[in-house]
Amino acid sequence: MTGANAQTHHRYTQARKQAAIARRADGGRVQVHLVWAGAGPDGKQREGRTVRILLDPRHPDEWTVMGS
Repeated sequence: MTGANAQTHHRYTQARKQAAIARRADGGRVQVHLVWAGAGPDGKQREGRTVRILLDPRHPDEWTVMGS
């Protein structure tokens, strides 16, 4: 993971995708909008979490969190 949010991450468990949409972005990249659910670090179940991720097919092992 790269970008400004790379240092701040928490362990979620039981994560599952609830919805997703992908669109083309500049430079041949793909912007993915996800709605997901999972149990947070405190064990509490959370629903409807959102995140935008930028993917570059030329670097399949790298991705950037763009924001929630």
